[in-house]
Amino acid sequence: MHYFVALVASCVLVAAAPLLVRFSPVDPTATLWLRMVLATGVLIAITPARLANAEPLRRRDYLLLVAAGLLSVGDMAANHWAAVETTVANAVLLMNLSPVFVTLLAIVFLRERPSMGQLTGYGVTIGGAALMTGASFEGWRLGLGEGLALLSAFLYAAYFLVVKDLRRRMSATQIMLWTSGIAAALLAPVAIGSSDPLLPSAAPGWLPIVAMALGVQIGGHGLMAYAMHGLPASYASATALARPVLAAAAAWLLFEEAMGPWQMAGAVLVLGGLAVAARRSLDSQPTLADRAAAPVLAARTLPGARGCR
Repeated sequence: MHYFVALVASCVLVAAAPLLVRFSPVDPTATLWLRMVLATGVLIAITPARLANAEPLRRRDYLLLVAAGLLSVGDMAANHWAAVETTVANAVLLMNLSPVFVTLLAIVFLRERPSMGQLTGYGVTIGGAALMTGASFEGWRLGLGEGLALLSAFLYAAYFLVVKDLRRRMSATQIMLWTSGIAAALLAPVAIGSSDPLLPSAAPGWLPIVAMALGVQIGGHGLMAYAMHGLPASYASATALARPVLAAAAAWLLFEEAMGPWQMAGAVLVLGGLAVAARRSLDSQPTLADRAAAPVLAARTLPGARGCR
């Protein structure tokens, strides 16, 4: 039960990320870098005692941690820029198509065979997303923001499977420390070289960045990593369906981004499709033995495993 509670809390916290980006006084790249720097500093302060008692990491663990860091940077960079290139509702709905990509990766690399009910649910979800992105009715085109949101969903799905494997041997705090630190190091030259201003000019400007570091990065992603130790990946990823509702409601209250009739219809299809897929996923959960073996197989067979994982 506590894993499920952690999952719900994670969902609420991560849904706030696109909204907080809007309030940041610096651009999305600088915001993401500062988020990672602050999160890394906090995690270093609270983690040493745990690291002293942790099992020694193997070479494969280091490679998986680097892969997780790279995927995390790519995911969140696309996530942050999508939040300013399209509406919050569109960005979050498309970002949360990650369960679709988790299923596709599982079919290809884990040899899983989803039920027809799951595939039907994801089909409905994709149709709903098309309505959401075509709400303006201008050719049903995917814009830059929507494309970045879809890229974020794919990278997050890959990150999801890597973290699922790491959680078999490492604590959620350790994983967050490594991935946040790697992300901060990778983003430093990009943010310093391209962002102007790099830092908020006044104290209130730090509030959304601190909220992202503590609430979204450490709280949201940390709780997700914690929950994945006791829940199947398909079920955990499907809970993303709650984020669009929260984000759309918050965007309506804060930015007056009211959803039109077609967007509302698309949202209903997205949520309904994901709900059906989630239910079918639970009905067809693998055995405990399969569940334990799947992350290992994923780490060995995913493309990133040949050198990065």
